[in-house]
Amino acid sequence: MIIFPMKPALLFSTFATAFCLAVGSSPLLAENADAARAAAAARPVEPKDTGSEVATDQATDSETESLPQSILLRYQFKKGQYVHYEEDSRSEMTLMAREQTQSTRENRRTNKHFRVIAVDENGSAVVEPVIDRVQMEVRNDNDPAVTYDSARKETASKDFAKVEETIGKPSLRIRYSANGTVEQLLPLVPQNKEQQTTDDQEKQNFLIAFPEEAIAIGEAWTDNYTIDVSVDGDLTKPLKKRVTVRRTYTLKELDGDIASIHFRIFPLSVERDPQIQAQLIHHSRFGTIEFDTKRGIILEWQSSGSGHVFNAFGPSSSMKALSSTTERYVPSPSAAKRLPPSPKKPAGPAGPQLPGVAARP
Repeated sequence: MIIFPMKPALLFSTFATAFCLAVGSSPLLAENADAARAAAAARPVEPKDTGSEVATDQATDSETESLPQSILLRYQFKKGQYVHYEEDSRSEMTLMAREQTQSTRENRRTNKHFRVIAVDENGSAVVEPVIDRVQMEVRNDNDPAVTYDSARKETASKDFAKVEETIGKPSLRIRYSANGTVEQLLPLVPQNKEQQTTDDQEKQNFLIAFPEEAIAIGEAWTDNYTIDVSVDGDLTKPLKKRVTVRRTYTLKELDGDIASIHFRIFPLSVERDPQIQAQLIHHSRFGTIEFDTKRGIILEWQSSGSGHVFNAFGPSSSMKALSSTTERYVPSPSAAKRLPPSPKKPAGPAGPQLPGVAARP
């Protein structure tokens, strides 16, 4: 799932976060070369077995066809490009403690895009992600649903105030290499030292980091990111522990220009503390990605996950979570036309000279 910085949080996010034939000549044959030639001259000439040659050629062709296809996966960034996505997600969390049960369900639709600010000769680009609109519906138990739509002009309730702050306001630019690796972060708003060091990769990198080399069907590659979890149950000023989460991708199929990729996300370490397990519950997921190799864009991203943790909030307590997300590329030429064209500037490398505050390598 493509995750933009400051992605809208679930109302129960306190608990959810609290969730890649050598052939050589033989010298023995060379020693008897003369004898072999003499014997061959004495034997009658036999007709060639053309059927065997055809069979051999067919076998060679078959072996060639059986070799796995390989491809170099790369994004095709273009200066001034706008790439739009629509994400639909559903999640449900059930908490049980002291013989009481609370269930929270959320449906969310997010419209977002990223803009390509600059591209250099190596294909690296600086992009700016923006959330355009968020529609949410949250229901606790059997209570009436609470709804929110950022496109409406009325003031958002306090429950959605944090979401409101993110709409249409880019806070970060990211320099990507052509294979989707983050090369540099360029914040657009001042950040203190703590903010700069605690931002994890999952929040910043909303693309897949592809392998450096061409990859064949059936081959896999991995990348890791780290998150901070609380080890004392205090989510406001927690004693933190850093946990490494691994993403494993496998190229499953190439159908014309479309590459089908399967992925799995999971913590590398086995955490036995129920409080930490509860915070990691949403970091165990699996899904599929469709990538257009010709246009160099992600077309669709589907993922789902579930988990059940016991004793995270005291003896006999439990936490169960289910979630699913589908994100699709939305061709939107009309939206791009409404935006003013970027002024023409001399060509140069994409990177630190572009607007950014407190940039870090």
